[in-house]
Amino acid sequence: MITNQLLQARASLLQSAAVSTRLVSVPQRGYLPYHQKKYDKYFKPQYFDNVQRTPDTLGKIKYNTQDPLFFDYANENVNGGIPVILENIKEKGTYKLPLRNLGFILYHIAKNDIYDPNLFGKFEETYREITSVNMTARHNMGGVYGYYRSNQGSRYGLDYWEDHLQKNSAFLHVVDIAELVEGFSYNRTLPREYFRQKLTEVHKPVLLKNWQKEASHHQRMLFIFCKRFHELQYYDEELWSLLVKDVEKKLKINNTHFFSTFYETFSEINKDPKNPFFQKLDPVLKTLGTTHYTKDRQWRYSLENGGHWKSWQTLKDNRESSQLSDFLIKKAEIDQKVLEQAKAVERKLKRLRMAKLSKDLFDEIVSEMLKEKRTLMEMMAELDVDDQAIYDAQERIAKRNTQSQQAGGATVEKKAPPAEKKVAKK
Repeated sequence: MITNQLLQARASLLQSAAVSTRLVSVPQRGYLPYHQKKYDKYFKPQYFDNVQRTPDTLGKIKYNTQDPLFFDYANENVNGGIPVILENIKEKGTYKLPLRNLGFILYHIAKNDIYDPNLFGKFEETYREITSVNMTARHNMGGVYGYYRSNQGSRYGLDYWEDHLQKNSAFLHVVDIAELVEGFSYNRTLPREYFRQKLTEVHKPVLLKNWQKEASHHQRMLFIFCKRFHELQYYDEELWSLLVKDVEKKLKINNTHFFSTFYETFSEINKDPKNPFFQKLDPVLKTLGTTHYTKDRQWRYSLENGGHWKSWQTLKDNRESSQLSDFLIKKAEIDQKVLEQAKAVERKLKRLRMAKLSKDLFDEIVSEMLKEKRTLMEMMAELDVDDQAIYDAQERIAKRNTQSQQAGGATVEKKAPPAEKKVAKK
């Protein structure tokens, strides 16, 4: 009997415990939005996998972490770098990849100076089978850059990538063309005239369109184009006019290497009779020599003979004549006139604050404003009062003026006439 009662009590306890556990809300794993597949478009955006991506306005151009050709070289000890990707491709034999992935791989093969002509040949065998869907102009640039800089692959592969680049050239940016110019400077298989023609036909319209917002205020872009165009002997008058104009109006040139490149290049162009800018850059050279040839550059750089870096022996010989005080960073001298103006403004503001405590001072300021023919709105704004306060001040001023006039008239009447002088009769 007792055993049955114990069993029934135990069963009831277990049943109540089960009910209580069902009532407790246990959090489920994966309940956050970024764990759910339907929200992937918000938490895993792929802007550069779609041609119709965000518009390329001035505020949207950020080729940093959103660069479709970006690779995390800072953590190369963790991810293994590009060689790991290439080994994986060779082991699996998956040479038929989306064209945007091939552009990424070719770009970083050239960046890492990896020499593997067989890999280029394997990729070229798949060009006829793959499509260029969801490929951006930046990917196109990466493929062309890989062929230019690495000096690998056949002419067929280069033409294939350049055709795609020409179709998407309207979506290129100045930084893309700057990288192409840099990449071609390493090329030893194509003639210089070939790339000069490409610059004129394909890339010049893009440069002229985007120069103002992407190159004018970017000194490194100006430095790259000045150096590489001069090496290519590419002297297009429109592009060089923009470059020279931007360099001339700079208030500060970032470092001496930029300054030396600009000065030496412009000096050579100015002395070349065959150049379209022959003897036209004298004002620019004068500006560079006066504005940007500072003391910090004079001790190690010379403007003689078109500009050159001073030798080590010259620096040793001149070390005694250099004074430390010439290179100390000092506070700029403040103009005394500006200080006086600031003090006058401060005195005026103090006087306006005191006018709220003294009616006589307030009336004095109002009378000065009336003499200056200020409007009622100007007086209200400057004194920070309403119109009634100004009307009251005008009444007090008028009353004070009438009282002073009456007092002046009374004193004149009270004043006795001068006594007549008596003249003695002869």
